[in-house]
Amino acid sequence: MHRERGNLQEAISAFRSTLQIYQHIGALDPQSTNWPHGVATSYELIGSVELRAGNLGNALKSYQSALRIRRQLVSVDPSNIIWSHAQVTTLCAIGDIHMAEKRYSQALEIYAEAKTNIEELLKLDRANLYWKYDLGICHERIGDIQQIMHKYAEAQASFLSKQHIIIELSLIDPQNFQWQRDLFVSHMKLAQLMEQQELLDDALRHAEQCLPIIEQVVASAPTMTLWKQDLANARSNVMRLREKIKGKNETLA
Repeated sequence: MHRERGNLQEAISAFRSTLQIYQHIGALDPQSTNWPHGVATSYELIGSVELRAGNLGNALKSYQSALRIRRQLVSVDPSNIIWSHAQVTTLCAIGDIHMAEKRYSQALEIYAEAKTNIEELLKLDRANLYWKYDLGICHERIGDIQQIMHKYAEAQASFLSKQHIIIELSLIDPQNFQWQRDLFVSHMKLAQLMEQQELLDDALRHAEQCLPIIEQVVASAPTMTLWKQDLANARSNVMRLREKIKGKNETLA
């Protein structure tokens, strides 16, 4: 309740109180795995509030505390898909913090671990659409870092892996407009990557492909401001790339 109302310090205090309760009960019943799960969840909740407050260092410490527990639980019971997926979520949160603080090598290592873990989960249930989506997000995060590191071929492979997944999901559920927007984002990322390498025709191709996608998304929810801004940016990007290609061709003529 405090978190939703923006009372961040009160929320942290409430979650810390819950954490202490779980820790106390866990000390009385050290053989149970229920209480460590609650402890880890409490650390994650504290970390999420610290993030909202802009305290990245404190947030990282909380998520790392949660991850240590998650890893212990998964080692005890690797078949527990709830614990395994929770570990993936925690890893991604840690990766996002490293990314925000420009620790790219550490972020890449964490995202790679998350990707491996979600791939193992998908071996247990290949039809799980939400796990497939999570795998796509891991590919995208890894691609973002590879692009920053100027590893363009690797970044392209990562972005295409994400795109293949989101195309599959979009075909299964075409009414899921969040997934449709993700498909738009995947084309935008590939367009930016191509432009960074001065592959302007390829950049324009991806920029043009994303336009009808985001137009359909906006049509589904005309009052969604973020999506309308996406559409404006996409149109502007196409026009800018066309002008850039035109200018380049005129220079070469």
